[in-house]
Amino acid sequence: MRFLALLPLTACLLPQVAQTPTEANNKRFVEVSVVVHDHKGQPISDLTKGDFTLVDRGKPQIISAFRSELASRFMAKLTLGPNVYANRLTSRGEIPTAATVVLFDGINTRFRDQADAGQRLLAFLQEIEFDDRMAIYVLGREMILLHDFIGDPNHLLQLLGASRTGATGNSEISRAIAAITDLADVDRGQQTLFALETIANHLAGVPGRKNLVWVADGFPSDLGLDFTSPDHSQHTAERALRAINDAAIAIYPVTKDGSAGTLAENSGGRVFTGIKSAVRAAVEDANSAYLLGFNPSQDDWDGAYHPLQVKLDQRGFEVRARKGFLAFKDQLPSPAQVDSVVLDTLAGPLDATVIPLFVRTGPSDKPDKGNLRLTLQIDPASITIQSKNGHYVAILEVAMRQLPSSGSTYVLSTSETYTLTIQPDVYLKILKESLLLNTYVSPQKGAVQLRVVVLDRPSGAIGSVHLPIAGGS
Repeated sequence: MRFLALLPLTACLLPQVAQTPTEANNKRFVEVSVVVHDHKGQPISDLTKGDFTLVDRGKPQIISAFRSELASRFMAKLTLGPNVYANRLTSRGEIPTAATVVLFDGINTRFRDQADAGQRLLAFLQEIEFDDRMAIYVLGREMILLHDFIGDPNHLLQLLGASRTGATGNSEISRAIAAITDLADVDRGQQTLFALETIANHLAGVPGRKNLVWVADGFPSDLGLDFTSPDHSQHTAERALRAINDAAIAIYPVTKDGSAGTLAENSGGRVFTGIKSAVRAAVEDANSAYLLGFNPSQDDWDGAYHPLQVKLDQRGFEVRARKGFLAFKDQLPSPAQVDSVVLDTLAGPLDATVIPLFVRTGPSDKPDKGNLRLTLQIDPASITIQSKNGHYVAILEVAMRQLPSSGSTYVLSTSETYTLTIQPDVYLKILKESLLLNTYVSPQKGAVQLRVVVLDRPSGAIGSVHLPIAGGS
C-alpha cells in the first residue's frame, strides 16, 4: 500500500467536465428515468420538473436533478488534447445523453447447429434499424463487441450492411458465430451475470436513459436477478444486480418466455416478441425520457427494496418508470472481491464508466518507476472521500494490463493501492476541479494497448480506460 500526498492542482491540463448530480461527501444518488405517453401512445414533450412527484416508500422526495431528453441528444463536445484518452466519449468527442444496448444472447438461445446459429444471428442483425446511440453485443463463450455506442456510427452502418448481404465472412460476425456455437464447459449462469454486470458498468457513465434490449429464447430463473429480494448468498448475482440497479437500466426482453415480464416491469422496460419493435420502442423511449434524481438520506441506505412511484398532476397519461430500487448498504469490499472485480474489468471487452476517467500519457519524470507517466483525472463525485483527523482520505486501487499484438489476451497485470491524504484547502480545490494522480508503467516488448482500471475501495465503484502504447524493445 502506498501513502502519498495529492498532486498539486495548479495546472490542470486535462478536460474539465460537468460533475454528476452528486457530491464528494458520500451522498448517494438515485436516478429514475421516466417515459410519459398520451392516450394515443405519443410521447409527451413539454413537462417540467414541477409536473412530477417522486415518492419513495410513500414519502415524497425532493427532486434534486431534472432533465428532459428531448432538449438535447448530446452534451457539449470536449476537445481532447494530444495523448489524452477517456472512457465515456464518442469518437466525435461527445458524451451521449442516452444509450440503447442490444444483446443477442447466444447462451440462453437454442440452436440446431452452427449453420442455424449463423442464420439466426444474421437475421437478428438484419432486423435492427440504425441509431447512432446504439450498441450491439453478442453473448457466447465470450462477449463479442460488434459495435459500441461510443464508436464511429459509420462502423455500425457497415456492420448492418454486411449482415444484409449475408456476409458471414465478416471477421466480427464470424467471431460472434464461433462464440455462440462453442459453448462446451461454459458456466451459462455465471457468464450471463458477468455480461450483465459488464454492460451495466459500461452504461453507468451515461447520464440519461439506458436501455438493454435482451434477445434470448429463455431467461434462467436461477440467476438471482430479483430486484425486490436479492439473494446475498449469491455474490456474483448480487454484483450484477447492484450494477444494474445503480445504473438504472431499463430492460426490454425479446422473448416468448413469460417469466421475463417481472424483470422488464420492475426496471421500467417492456417485453416484446420481435426485435425490430423492441429496438424501435427502446430508442424512442430513450429519445423522449425525463430524468429525475434524488438523494436519499444516509439512514435510508438500509439494504432493503424501496418501492418508487412517479406521479403526474395531469390525468390520462401513461407513466412508465422503474418500480423501485435496492438501497444497498455501504460495505467495504473484501480483498478477494476487489481482486475479482478488477480482474473481470481488466479482461472484459468494455470500459467501466462508474468512475469517469481521463488519462494523459507522457514521458516519465521518474525513470526508476517506469518510462511512461500516466496522469489520471478522476471525478471526485464518483469516489469516496472521507474526513479523518482534520484532513481527507481516499483509497484507490489502480491496476493495469498490457495487450500484445500477437493475441487478444491481456497480460502482465500490475496493481497497487494508493491511500491519498488530502489537506482541507486541496480538498476544496478538488471539488471545483478534479483529482489528479500520477502513476507509471514500463511498456513491454510487443505491447500495443494498455488498460487502466481505477477502483474506489470503500464503495467498489470502478472505472477503466484503454489506450494505445508502443511496446518496448
